[in-house]
Amino acid sequence: QPFVMLTPPGWTKLMASAYLARREQALKESSFSLNEIWAEKRLTNLTISKRSGWDGLYPPLREFMQNTIDHLELLNPETGLGPRPAVKLDVRSGGGAVTYDFSCGVTNVCSIVVEPDSLTIEQAFTHPLHPGALDSGVVDKSKQNATAAGGFGDGFKSAIVVLLAHDGPTPTLRWTFEAADRTITWDFLRRTQPAVGTLSAADVLVVNIDVRPGHNARSNVMRQEYHVKGIGDA
Repeated sequence: QPFVMLTPPGWTKLMASAYLARREQALKESSFSLNEIWAEKRLTNLTISKRSGWDGLYPPLREFMQNTIDHLELLNPETGLGPRPAVKLDVRSGGGAVTYDFSCGVTNVCSIVVEPDSLTIEQAFTHPLHPGALDSGVVDKSKQNATAAGGFGDGFKSAIVVLLAHDGPTPTLRWTFEAADRTITWDFLRRTQPAVGTLSAADVLVVNIDVRPGHNARSNVMRQEYHVKGIGDA
């Protein structure tokens, strides 16, 4: 199997320790009581439709990737190319999939698996998102700086809507959050709202949120799964 290992020059244990300390601090800043999340079907005001400037699968794919890269500070801040010096990137392929593993020392930070019709992003140091992030216009304060274009603001919702409007088989879109004592899943679904009075029927985004208690070996891990025809070619 083809294998590439990229370790940026200048890597040091001190650099790695500083990077991991920032991840722990960012995790602490984003934490809240998970009792604020419960099982529900959350109806949004977002209409499922194609959007100008979001043609094809690349724009939503770019949005998801940018969110992860920014959240974990994976990109080299000086060159804007490749991983930052504290992070090692391993690339391997086989069985029709290409896997990108980002690590810092012995700590797994992120894995991205690309297959012809699916994309899976698994990232550490990620507290479960509050369902309030699904409301339109909500600002993710972690992205309010010059180097962060991603984050979990309105962009990811637009990307989800565009995927659900994509021609072809119905996509399967799921986010899973692993916490120490529970697993939380978000399933992004398309639901038709019937016509009412002078208002036309419309397809809107509904998010089915489920919470399952139980011990997890890992905590603060987020897994994004996008099963969409042709997404791997984007």
